[in-house]
Formats: sequence, C-alpha cells, structure tokens
Amino acid sequence: MGTETFSLPEGPAELSRAVVDALLALRRISEAVATTTTPPTTTATTTGSGSATKLPVPAAGSDQYVPGAAGAPDDRTEQPVDSTQPGSSLSRVVEAQERVAFTLAALRSLLYGEDWLDRSATRSAVIADTCNREKRNDLAATTTTPANQAKGGQDASERLSTEALQSVVYDTELLELLASSLPLMEFESRKDAVAVFHNILRRQAENQRMQVPTSVLESLLVDYGRPEVALSCGMMLREALRHEDCVRMLFSLDTFWIFFSLLQMSNFDVASDAFTTLRVALTRHKKLAAEFMLQHFDRFFLTEYNNLLRCDNYVSKRQGLKLLSELLLDRSNFYIMIRYVGMVENLKLVMTLMLDPGKSIQLEAFHVFKLIVANPSKPVDVKRILFRNRDKLIRYLNALGSEAPTGNPAFASEAFREDLQLVISEIQKLQPETKSP
Repeated sequence: MGTETFSLPEGPAELSRAVVDALLALRRISEAVATTTTPPTTTATTTGSGSATKLPVPAAGSDQYVPGAAGAPDDRTEQPVDSTQPGSSLSRVVEAQERVAFTLAALRSLLYGEDWLDRSATRSAVIADTCNREKRNDLAATTTTPANQAKGGQDASERLSTEALQSVVYDTELLELLASSLPLMEFESRKDAVAVFHNILRRQAENQRMQVPTSVLESLLVDYGRPEVALSCGMMLREALRHEDCVRMLFSLDTFWIFFSLLQMSNFDVASDAFTTLRVALTRHKKLAAEFMLQHFDRFFLTEYNNLLRCDNYVSKRQGLKLLSELLLDRSNFYIMIRYVGMVENLKLVMTLMLDPGKSIQLEAFHVFKLIVANPSKPVDVKRILFRNRDKLIRYLNALGSEAPTGNPAFASEAFREDLQLVISEIQKLQPETKSP
C-alpha cells in the first residue's frame, strides 16, 4: 500500500475543520461499504452535520430497546480490520479512521497544550492492533503537525487567542459529528473525541454561553446501548449534564425515556453506566429534575420506574430501588415523595419487593417502605392494606432484623435498627378504619 502524506493545519479553526472533514469522509466511506455487505442490518438515525443520516446497526441481540427508538443494543465485539489489500473497501475505511485519529489527536493536543508527537508515539502500539503498523509509521513521519511547526517550545495553550478558540468552541457541526460518529472510530480516537468534547463544553461554560445542539444529546442516547461505545457516550453525557441548559434540553427530548431500557440491559457495564448518568441527570440540578418528575409523574414513576422495579435483572432492581429511595428522601422532591408514598399501587409493589430472595433488595425496599409507613397523612386505602397485613408485617420486620446476613454493615448499622423499630412501632399503632355514617 502506498504511503499517504497530508499536512495538518496549525490554526485551531483550520484544525477543527480538518477534524470535521475527516469525520464526514469516514461516514461517507462507512455508509458506502455498508451498502455492499450482505449480513442483515437495521439502521440508526443520527444527526451529524445538521441532517439525518442512516448508519448501519447490527440486528439486536437478546436485549430489547425502547419501542420505536432509533438504534438497537449491540453485544458484538470489535473485530480487527484486514487492510492488506490496496484500494479495498475495508482499507478505505482504515485510511479514513487513521485520518480521524491524527486530526483528533492534534486538536486535543492543541486544546490541552500537549506535545502531539510525543503523545501519538505512545498511541502507536495500541492503534497497530487494528491498523497497519508500517503505514501508520510512514504517515507519522511525513505529517506536518502543529507541534513540530512551533518554534522555541512555546506552550500550545499560550498560542491560542480568544478569537481563534471561539471558532472551535462554538463549532456545532464538530460537536454533532463527535457525538454521532463514535461507533465508526477506533478505540483511541474515541478517547480523544471525549477529551475534545469535554474541553469544548468547559470553555463554553467559562464563557457563560452554552451552545450544545439537541442532536448531540439524541445521538449519545441512541448509541448508548452499543457496548463498544457506551462508556464514551456516558462520559460525554455526564459532562453535558453538568450544565443546566443541557439538563433542561435532555428533559425535553422523547429519547430521554431510552434510559429505562438501558437500565434493564443484560450487559452489566452498559446498565451500570446508564444508572450513573441518570442519577446525575436527576440529582445535579435538583429543581429542574423535580419539576420534570412532577410534570411526568405517571409515566416516570407508575410506568417506567415501576416496570424497572418489576424486571428480572437483580442489579437493575437493586440499583433502581437505591436511586428511588435517594430521590424520595431529597428535600427538593418533597411533593414527589408525598404523592408517591400515598399510592396503593406503589405500596403493593414495595411489599412484593420486600419478599425478594435477595437480602440487599429487601433492604433497599425497606428504605422505601419506611417512608410509606412514616407518612402522617396516609390515605385510607393505604392504612387499610397496612392494617390487614399488620401481623405478617411485624413478623417479617422482626425476622429482617434478626436474620440479617453476617458481614453486611448496612444491616448492622445503628440507623437501620432505629428505622426498623420505628416502623414496627408505627404498624403496631394501626387501627381498623371505621366507616363514616
């Protein structure tokens, strides 16, 4: 294969445009290659470059995604690409990936003030596993970079003027492509994309002017279910959710509800990372989150969240209960808590979860149950169910305290013992409801 030689521009605006051009080229080539492949695929709608684009997505495995959501979870693992045949379709993809890798690495180095040549040298061992080693070495030797063009060892960050940076920081097409092209990038390029994304958003926050397109959050949510890019999507989303404008935007999207399918995926890494991101969304800017949960109370709690707690996935149930108790105990969610603990449907679900074989799930369910019992304004239907099951509940709670698993500090804590006695005392006080004349 011949050696491709190209020069990276020095200015931030020009380098940003070079990254955009490289990503657009990679998308075009990947789409062209996808049309010639025979395995059955579905398509995922992404929104890079300001218009919807159909990208190939492998057919879904055992996990089910949100009905109607663009894209499906993919449990496949990445396979090495054979780039030994010059001019072949796969070799064209590899070349496009290499160009993205070099331009992204250079942009990251420019934004962070790093030495691009030194850092790219440490990347070669990893990249060589999926790309041709000789071609990459030749390309590195014949590439003109901002680092080797700089004179006198001047720090890169000092060379960037405020005006020059604005063209990068507020390049919405760059943000869209970084978010929507993650599945097409190499592993190291994804790390660079995440770093550039973080740097841009933090510079926007410093300017007190956030400009993150809606399509960026949508693309990250849609691709979140793909294990090979899930962690990158999660890091980008959590960085965006540090900012109030992005949280408000997330709550306005229909794709927000994809979270509840991600939480139930059998892939532990994806589900756990999605829980972390959802927790940030619901607890970082509490006033916004409380307004959203109140406005969509029935769908959020009675449909999506209760379905999550009924699923067969042990980890999903446990983490879901833990986040639920955290939300209900937060003072910002007082009115949400009062509404939730006053509903019979929620009481029945929590009592069922207290009978789960898993002791940890029983403990998390108890923390929600104690809020229902401690409510001084319990509705009549809730009181009736508690009184009808009073003896069984007291026996169960006594056993929960005495049969606690050894070595679990949560069961041995003084706070748990006090809560347990308080709940038992409140249940013992229950009296049958008298019918009004």
